[in-house]
Amino acid sequence: MRTLLKYLAVPLLAGMSVLAAAGDFELSADSAGGSELFANMQKASASKNYELLFTRVSAGQIEPVSFSHGITEAGSISHWLFLDGEPSGYFTKGDLIVYFAYGTEPFAVRNALLPSVFVRLMQVPAEKILKSYTPYIAGEKRIAGRLSREIRLSAVDNSRYSYILHVDSKTDILLGAEVVSHNNNLVESFNAVDLAVLDTPNAKVQNVENASESFPVPVENGGKPERFSWNLQEIPSGFEPVFSQRYALGDGLDMVEHVVYSDGIADFSVYRIPLIGNMDFPVVRQGRTNLYRHQVPPYEIIAVGDLPLEAEKRIAESYRGG
Repeated sequence: MRTLLKYLAVPLLAGMSVLAAAGDFELSADSAGGSELFANMQKASASKNYELLFTRVSAGQIEPVSFSHGITEAGSISHWLFLDGEPSGYFTKGDLIVYFAYGTEPFAVRNALLPSVFVRLMQVPAEKILKSYTPYIAGEKRIAGRLSREIRLSAVDNSRYSYILHVDSKTDILLGAEVVSHNNNLVESFNAVDLAVLDTPNAKVQNVENASESFPVPVENGGKPERFSWNLQEIPSGFEPVFSQRYALGDGLDMVEHVVYSDGIADFSVYRIPLIGNMDFPVVRQGRTNLYRHQVPPYEIIAVGDLPLEAEKRIAESYRGG
């Protein structure tokens, strides 16, 4: 059973354990201005050729990333590359996401959630996001030597985080983002180091375009959704189920029932698994990603994802089983 819990937690927990102050901010009373700037950011980020170098700061670690976007004859392509260690990352083309890592075969999936919150802010339709977040203009800041305008996406309730976006004043491209708690503590940040706006797509994007015929055969995200005999009575407003399956996590392991919910930016998973005998780790806090365990014999309910721990506790304890 310890192995099962490890399989559930390890791939999902990649945050930070210490919160830092996010600083004060002033909001414009005009949320319409925030909506317009947010729409302009999404349009620019989806219609220009550029490469953004930035750092993701989480769990006391600084992770350098290259993000490229380009418009090609095959359509819009984006490319995410981790710069430390062996090459790994993913790229998107239409509804296809292809994951790659040095020494392993690429893996492709259709109609799946975008892996990075940073990219979701740029590419998930605004009408979806703004059902759960209200945009306000929050001032100006210099990022990577460039003047940026700040948008605060304020969560409609305390069951999710808010986001502070830094939008380049000249190009409207997203330069950075901060994930903050309801009391304005910094949880995670994405900070631009350099932005290059290009006349044509860069080599990374062109390589994806030229390699289209050699893409791995994609799988549909989750296949046909399954219905379970249990339900959750405390799902925060705006979150919708996007995946539900019953499966084994590995050879010889017990079956789990797994549901994923998303509001467009944040997502969380709920697992129902056979009861684990101990509660050595009932709670795991790592940045914006938290894990909460709730025992309801003969099962255990595990909520894990990009929500404050208090929200995951309410969700897990709202389990009603059949």
